Amino acid sequence: MLYTHIAAALIGASVAAVGAWNVQSWRYGEQIASMKQAASEATTKAVKDAMAKMEVNQKRKDDALIESNKRAQKNAVAAANASNAVNGLRDELATARADLSKATQQARDNYAAAVETVLGQCSRELAEMGRIADGHSSDVKMMLDAWPN
Repeated sequence: MLYTHIAAALIGASVAAVGAWNVQSWRYGEQIASMKQAASEATTKAVKDAMAKMEVNQKRKDDALIESNKRAQKNAVAAANASNAVNGLRDELATARADLSKATQQARDNYAAAVETVLGQCSRELAEMGRIADGHSSDVKMMLDAWPN
């Protein structure tokens, strides 16, 4: 009978050990499932945040491209107008040069003074345009240097 009690105790201990093992396994399984769920949720949130940032950056890039194209069109129109003005001035100068040989000395002196004034204004405007262009170039370089890679 002692052996029966020992056998029953061993069987009971074995059943208890297996039961405890299963309970512990369930607990760890729940913890692992919970950790997987949290990791999955964190990954999903990170992907959504990255997509939102990408959409914002894409819109910013698209808007900048649209504005750049508008500026390019305006610049092309301005360049065409400037070219037309230069061609007109060239024609006027050719006509004036032909007429200059027939002009009086006073008219020649007045013409020379007017040309000196115009060329002086042109040189000042050119210097100012260069200063402005240098400023723009410096601003662009600063923005490119400051923009995150």
